[in-house]
Amino acid sequence: MDGSIKFDVSATTAKFDAAMGKVANSARSAGDAVRRSFSDLGSLIAGGAVVAGLQNILQRMDDISDSAKRLGVTTTDIQKVGNAAQIVGTDFDAVVRSMNKMGVQANKAARDGGELADAFARVNIDPAKFAAASLADRVQMVAEAQRAANGDAQKMADLFEVVGVRAANINFAELVAEMQNVNAASESTVEALARANDELDKAKQNAAIFGANLLKALVVDPAQRLGDLLANGPDLVGVAKAAQMGSALGPSGAVSGAAMELLGQGRTIDQINRDKLREKAFNELRDSGGFDAAGSDGERERMVLQRMDEILAKEKEITQQTALTSDQNDQAASSAEKRAMIETEAARFKQQMLEIDLKIREAQLAGDKEKEASLVKFKEWTEAAIKYEGDLDKASRDVNATLKERLKLQEDALQKTINQVTKEVELAETMAFGTEEAKKKARWMQVYEDVLAKTGDYDLARRKANAETAEPTKPDSSPQTSSQAPQAASIPENSNTQSIEERIGQMRGQALAAPALDAAQRLQNGRQFRSAVRAQERAQRAMDRAAESARRREFEKSARENSKTPEERAKEEAAGKKQTGKHGQEGGKSADPMQTVIEIHKLLTERLPIRVLAA
Repeated sequence: MDGSIKFDVSATTAKFDAAMGKVANSARSAGDAVRRSFSDLGSLIAGGAVVAGLQNILQRMDDISDSAKRLGVTTTDIQKVGNAAQIVGTDFDAVVRSMNKMGVQANKAARDGGELADAFARVNIDPAKFAAASLADRVQMVAEAQRAANGDAQKMADLFEVVGVRAANINFAELVAEMQNVNAASESTVEALARANDELDKAKQNAAIFGANLLKALVVDPAQRLGDLLANGPDLVGVAKAAQMGSALGPSGAVSGAAMELLGQGRTIDQINRDKLREKAFNELRDSGGFDAAGSDGERERMVLQRMDEILAKEKEITQQTALTSDQNDQAASSAEKRAMIETEAARFKQQMLEIDLKIREAQLAGDKEKEASLVKFKEWTEAAIKYEGDLDKASRDVNATLKERLKLQEDALQKTINQVTKEVELAETMAFGTEEAKKKARWMQVYEDVLAKTGDYDLARRKANAETAEPTKPDSSPQTSSQAPQAASIPENSNTQSIEERIGQMRGQALAAPALDAAQRLQNGRQFRSAVRAQERAQRAMDRAAESARRREFEKSARENSKTPEERAKEEAAGKKQTGKHGQEGGKSADPMQTVIEIHKLLTERLPIRVLAA
């Protein structure tokens, strides 16, 4: 042979069944367990597998178990859907993601109904059943919906609405067809092999615990003793091979393989004649797949002869061993004694396996406890974070509500002020349709202030105003009546008894006493009316700025208040009460943010007529 070791599951199981009646009850029970394990793996490794292949199967089962946990699906779905997706050339992760996303949509549709539920109904998929189905069943449902659409554009659009656009390139019908032809190991088998692979990895990584001679202590030495009891060389060779192959499954697999090979040996090589030897060699090569690479009949014949030479060489070696140990064979115990000793060795093996399994379980339990403690701590952190976030959100809502309420009060007060100013302007415009004399006085005042603003010359301004209104430069010497009093708005050129400032103040007073003059002149002259509008706009902007400043100061004050600790607030309240008692109402004068706005409005109301006339 080429040196590779083949493990024929079906042939070994048959030999095990034939030897069932020749062993003790305990050995029979152990053999039943081994046979069931290998029968469960029959669909995966039927026809023989290399020892390295067994290790790959273990790793594959471990990967399947890990993927199932990661994706939240069963190991059966991983094998069926995953292998089928690989055959049809579809990304398995894409299938799982699309089905999981559709499962979330189905759960939402089943709970809330609405348009999403209607979309599921249009493709004949029950959202409640889909949400509760396994991955394989979900793929089956979508495949049926895809077949029902039959290429119809509208139906396919409805299907993609619930499945997702990314699933458009997945042929679910072809995927389901391949799933029917895929074999899958059971959940228990996958988990058992995954645990065996984990145990093997732990044994390799922790040589200090199990020791470098673990296989020799647990398998080779006991097998040597069992072989010596049977005093049969071929059996010992078979046990060693089976132990080597079983070591790929971990310590328990090594012992199981050794026991199976030991119980399956029913005869010795010296009982086989040369013709039977040729037949045996041919059958072994055929059953183990040794002819797969052979081409011609001559090549096959060469392989058979080579195998026969190997068997004959072993026979010669066994004959020599038999001659050297003939005295020991004569003194061998009876078959009953052999059986009892075999049972004793098997019991010892079982005890060793139980001890190893106990250590493994203790390590797993310690790891589970550590994980549980981590989960509890993570839960506590999560709850604390949620509570903190809730408190922060509540505080933010309280601050926003307070600011909105205060801003609303300020806006209402400002609006009242604006309405009052508007009413006063409207009243002035209504009164503008007064006497013609009032219009002349308003015209005189406007010309006077225009010239004064441009030149700064009071005398020139007075002369220009008198000339524009054609007023006499000197008042009549006769006493003036009450109806003639307003003519004093013209300033005589030779009147030096009063200062210029006093006379200007007198004229300003007359203008304030007759607001109708201002409105009349603005209505008469479009330019002056626009100036009045601009003055009103400037007043509005000033009030807006004052309101914005008040709101900003109030917001900053609220922010500072919210950032203070309860102790700081208590100290400030005590200090505020003390300050109020010391200074009376003077200390609280600046606390009202509307005071500034009211003062600005009062100032604008008093100066508005003069500002308009000056414009």
